[in-house]
Amino acid sequence: MANILVTGGAGYVGSICATELLNQGHSVVVLDNLSTGHRDAVPPGAKFIQADIGDRCAMRRLLRSADFDVVFHFAAKALIAESVSNPGVFFDGNLASGITFLECLREAGISRFVFSSTAAVYGNPIQVPIPEDHPNEPVNAYGESKLALERVLRWYAAAYGWSVVSFRYFNACGSAGEQGERHDPETHILPLLLQVASGRRHYFEIYGDDYPTPDGTCLRDYVHVLDIAQAHVLSLTQLNVPGYSAYNIGTGSAHSVRELCQVVQRITGRNLDIRVASRRAGDPAILCASPARLKQVFGWEPRHSGLDNIVASAWEWEQKQALVASS
Repeated sequence: MANILVTGGAGYVGSICATELLNQGHSVVVLDNLSTGHRDAVPPGAKFIQADIGDRCAMRRLLRSADFDVVFHFAAKALIAESVSNPGVFFDGNLASGITFLECLREAGISRFVFSSTAAVYGNPIQVPIPEDHPNEPVNAYGESKLALERVLRWYAAAYGWSVVSFRYFNACGSAGEQGERHDPETHILPLLLQVASGRRHYFEIYGDDYPTPDGTCLRDYVHVLDIAQAHVLSLTQLNVPGYSAYNIGTGSAHSVRELCQVVQRITGRNLDIRVASRRAGDPAILCASPARLKQVFGWEPRHSGLDNIVASAWEWEQKQALVASS
């Protein structure tokens, strides 16, 4: 079993991945500055340290205090619209702080690294489903910052013999037991829709219905967070060989915003006030993964990622959050 450092482990995907690693018998230390994460999302059984990956002194102290076998790196700023209007913060937090963190790991002799990347590295696709060798032309600074750190990691693998796996998520969603999506402000489509269904929000806005898609709304590949976590667990089998590799995590099927609205209304039994607003900067019309490489190398399958199951699990989580908010 491995001793694993999980950065951003108080956030949505990071906390659920940390839970799955614990379930597999690994030892987990969660590192998070709690700027967007939640202390109560850190799973029982994980040690928690509040610090920032860009704090070189704090990272050196942490890495001297424990002998980590692997790092799972989830910590990042991730609001796409904000990255368009304020890119500097994203390059500072995701790239500059990320490089500081990598240098601290290198000093400590840690060379096995799993990176939480994003489908935003591709930009507007010229091929769908999108393979990993698709051209990288991000249309927002969030995707650009993730792509830049991917490129840094590729150089670390080549020069220093690191073993690096980058996972490019498509639309992570759904909940897992007592863990689910909580963002402030909330910008993700499924939590926003479900907050309307639970009465915590008055209406839902579709950002643009004039895209070159069948119903005019954006198409996205929705993948359950538990399937994302499983891919991370499987990556441990590849980290004994130096080199860099990137994998998409998606289902290979895309659903429109309007289609998701219909599924939410059916699952919740609620009629939602749905309005159309102008396009949001930085949104590609279509994002749909080819997960063929992940399936071939790891035998991974998106077992939880049926759209009905995703919505039903997220609805259970939202109902709990609505009760907490009303109490």
